[in-house]
Amino acid sequence: MNYRFDLDEIISEHRPVSEDYNRLTYTNAVVDEVLRISPPANAMGVASK
Repeated sequence: MNYRFDLDEIISEHRPVSEDYNRLTYTNAVVDEVLRISPPANAMGVASK
């Protein structure tokens, strides 16, 4: 499986809706990994000026 499979097979004929979220397994794994490697600044306790 890959990102393109998620898009082509799960969201091919309609706009993404919240019900599709759990079916996008590979896409969710990619997002989780990106957030693990490079978390948002507010998650690291960085205060805004």
